This record gives sequence, C-alpha cells and structure tokens, in this order.
Amino acid sequence: MSPWHIQCLKTPLTAVPAGDWFCPDCSITTNGDGVNLLVLGLLMGMRRPRKDRLSWVTRDYFMSHSRDSGLFDDNILEFQKKIVERSGIGEHSYFPGDILASPPRLTMKEARAEAEMVMFGALDELFEKSRVRPKDIRILV
Repeated sequence: MSPWHIQCLKTPLTAVPAGDWFCPDCSITTNGDGVNLLVLGLLMGMRRPRKDRLSWVTRDYFMSHSRDSGLFDDNILEFQKKIVERSGIGEHSYFPGDILASPPRLTMKEARAEAEMVMFGALDELFEKSRVRPKDIRILV
C-alpha cells in the first residue's frame, strides 16, 4: 500500500520525499480553501490537548476571529460554525495559538507542530496512566 497525497488524492506517492516537500496541488495557501480544511482538522483534534502554547477562548470569539481574518468566505464560515458546534468542542475551549494569531499562521509547519503536540500529549497521558514505558512497545498499529 502506498501513501497518498493529503489533499489532492492524486496518484500514490512511490516514496516519502526527504525534507519539507509538499505537492504543489496539496500545498496549503491562504485562499480559504485548504486553510479551512487545516483549521477544521486541528479543531477536531483539540478536545484534550496540552495546555502549553494554546489559548482559552469562547467559540464565539473563535468564529469572530475567523471572520475578521478575511481568509474565509461566508459559505466556509457557515461550514466552520457547524463543525465547531457539532465536534464536541465546549463553549469555552483551548485553540492553537497559531490559529488565534493575527494574522493566523496557517502553514503546514504550524499544523504539524500542533498535531505533534496533541498526539504526543495524548500518548504521554496514556503512558502515565497505564504505567507502560514507550520503549516497551515494539509495534504500534
């Protein structure tokens, strides 16, 4: 099984490129299209993140910030609002600082850092609660 491009879903990659390589069709830009997917993807993973580098805000503040950024049209903002309301994010929640920056820093580099923070935070919590040492794990599925 080959890895696929993240957004464009064109032909599978035959190898993972070295370094910070991005397909021109998959690159995140500020046209409000791919950026919205990046933002929503981050929101879905932010239920129990580490609290460092994150900001505590209301959903209304987040939506206002998204609207004021000028990156999204009305259709995207409406879709984003539905996702925020239905994803289990509380009335007050932590959001990535990069998203709340003015202007928002919506790059793959920031997205990766936030994803790592959320995933590693969840794993740290799991290891602590289960008293399993990471070096004792041989295969991760």
